[in-house]
Amino acid sequence: IISILISLCWGVVLRGQGSDIHFDGEFYDVPFLEFVEEVEAQTGASFYFLEKWIKGIRVTASGKDISLRQTLDKTLLPAGLNYVLINSNQIYLSDQVPIIATLPGYTEKTAVVEESLDLDQSGSITTTEQKYIDGRKAGILETLYVGNTREGEGKSNAVIHGKLTDLETNEPLIGATIYFEELKKGAATDVDGRYNIIVKPGKYTVEFKCMGMEEKSCYLEVHSGGNLSMALEKSVISLTEVVVHANRYHNVRGTQMGFDRLNYKILKEVPVVMGERDILKVVQMLPGVQSVGEGAAGFNVRGSAADQNMIYINKVPVYNSSHLFGFFTSFSPDIVKDFTLYKSNLPASFGGRLASVFDISTRQGNMNKYTARGGISPVTGHLTLEGPVVKDKAALILTARSTYSDWILKQLEDPVLRESSASFHDLAGAFTWEPDDKTLIKAFGYVSEDQFTLGTTNDYAYSNMGGSVNVRRRMGTRMNGEFALVYGEYQFSTIDRQVESEAYSQDYSINHYEAKADLSWLSLGKQAHLWSQFYLL
Repeated sequence: IISILISLCWGVVLRGQGSDIHFDGEFYDVPFLEFVEEVEAQTGASFYFLEKWIKGIRVTASGKDISLRQTLDKTLLPAGLNYVLINSNQIYLSDQVPIIATLPGYTEKTAVVEESLDLDQSGSITTTEQKYIDGRKAGILETLYVGNTREGEGKSNAVIHGKLTDLETNEPLIGATIYFEELKKGAATDVDGRYNIIVKPGKYTVEFKCMGMEEKSCYLEVHSGGNLSMALEKSVISLTEVVVHANRYHNVRGTQMGFDRLNYKILKEVPVVMGERDILKVVQMLPGVQSVGEGAAGFNVRGSAADQNMIYINKVPVYNSSHLFGFFTSFSPDIVKDFTLYKSNLPASFGGRLASVFDISTRQGNMNKYTARGGISPVTGHLTLEGPVVKDKAALILTARSTYSDWILKQLEDPVLRESSASFHDLAGAFTWEPDDKTLIKAFGYVSEDQFTLGTTNDYAYSNMGGSVNVRRRMGTRMNGEFALVYGEYQFSTIDRQVESEAYSQDYSINHYEAKADLSWLSLGKQAHLWSQFYLL
């Protein structure tokens, strides 16, 4: 009897899946509920769903003898809803989880069954049992544990902290997220790949996500506060069709205005000019940012002057951001990991600027293996070396760049220009050491020099130099501290020998010393920042 009932149900389901419903009407951006009422009145079909699933979904379809399947595919699938049509008049909707409408078919050859029986008699599992076990493995999630029961006794909240990294290079992932499905809340990583979040002790399903990385899910049992770090693998994203929706109002990304943040992946998409990818050229493509002019250095933000912008690289101020009068940026793009532009509402921790602040963070280097890469162009050459000092604990990255553009001047007809020279070079290095999960130490050094000679009458030179030591320390479960020592120097010199009686030389320099402390306290549900800094010029 049971076999007969299963066969009948299976036949009904198969017939329902192969059928369709057709209707007439003119629907232009109507709510889904109104569309359902009209279709039910025309065809006698019945829809089953929860109203919260279809909130905000609208339908557009017009004509005669319209296919319901095609309409639902176009409307529901992009919204993450699944459906099944049964008996040609019953439509069941499901949120995210697909509905299984057919029973799986399974056949086994006689020879295989006999072999399986022999294996079973010898004490081994059968082929059917092995297939069942293999199928179960795909759906089993890893279970992770944080804290211990003894520390969690009597506590209603637990502070979870950790770091999300790239499995291949062990570099931190910026903007990666950890999401608790049951709590409908999560956290994002900062520039060092670290995060903090407060949850209640219990069992959760956790998702780790980052653009360009494989998503990872696991079960998590939280007994008390503790560390939860994860390494994600790179993924290849296959492009599919692009669906453009109208009347969508969920386009507000946040309350921060005048803020743009880009990472090193954007640099790979920028066209190469004379063999170099220029970061400042990327910035000039953002809204409100314009170039000062052709053959000139700097950029204007919302109509302000170029000297009203401030550029930092790992907290080191860069007073002149260009090589060769604006043709190149004064730091190599190979070492850049993340850069942020504040065009308004400048954070108080930067000390204030009239126009904008351009904050650059450098890469920490590959903690798993040694790599080297370089390149040459008709004007410049560059080389980058990186690798682990202590595997998974410390890494070093060095980058150097120089020009050999004098050969271009030698090709000119003007004798004064043939005797002239124009050259630049820059060198940068970063050392990162993570002795434990509570401490992160970063040291950075940078030097950039430009020298120009016009015939035998004029010499012109300028240079940037600086360094910083940054220590980040987690002091307790809810307090984090970041302490930095910064040094910056800018030098400029010019010599004019055009008229001997009026010859002169001019030199000046800017020295910048800074000690900075930034304390962050994680409160229940909110985050408070206490910061202070000290300048000595």
